Amino acid sequence: MENLLPLCPGLSIGAYVHVALEGAGACRGLFVGMEFGQYLLVKLPLVADIGNKLYMKNHVIIRYVHGGNIYGFRSTLIGLIRESIRLAIFAYPEEVESMNLRKEERFACLLPGNLKIVDQGEEMTEREGKLTDLSSGGCSFEIVLAEDGMIPELKVGMMMRLQFRLPDVSQMIDMESELRTIHEDQSQARLGLKFRGASGQGVQSNDEAAIRIFLADLKKKFSFDRHGSAL
Repeated sequence: MENLLPLCPGLSIGAYVHVALEGAGACRGLFVGMEFGQYLLVKLPLVADIGNKLYMKNHVIIRYVHGGNIYGFRSTLIGLIRESIRLAIFAYPEEVESMNLRKEERFACLLPGNLKIVDQGEEMTEREGKLTDLSSGGCSFEIVLAEDGMIPELKVGMMMRLQFRLPDVSQMIDMESELRTIHEDQSQARLGLKFRGASGQGVQSNDEAAIRIFLADLKKKFSFDRHGSAL
């Protein structure tokens, strides 16, 4: 029986993809097209650190998010256009793996971030803090209180903007968030934030996709890893 090559579910033009050069860092890419069974075309950012590591036959792992699932596959670089835009040509995958992330599991982390209120058009001074856990739907964010122990004027239901960076992702993550809980002690306040997501039913932003891929990495570290998995 003839071996049929896999489809790439939900991989459509304009989709964000995460491209990891094995042992040489990662970046965001923009999927721009393919010829089934032959190749995939991905526009890569003009980042010197990545461009200097792109060579023919580079082994890569490409991942993307669709419908609550992470899809991933291994490929190799078979062509590269460097002028004006950086367009990578990757071999069509022989196998596509998937992992379901619909359940909003929270994972412990320690990521520096900034938070500001945007409720009713009023913005407060940006507050620095750290994310202490993260899920696809929200996070816990801790801020240090002033010496007098006073908490800033925060109310449940306020709209905020949370900005932070994920490991191996150079672009800033910028999430509209709703303040759901406030817990404080003598020196710090822990805020429970719910991400509001992209507007429009079924629409997922690049930042949301980046978070889901990061969570898939954490889930993999805390579970039994399959040898050679692309997820």
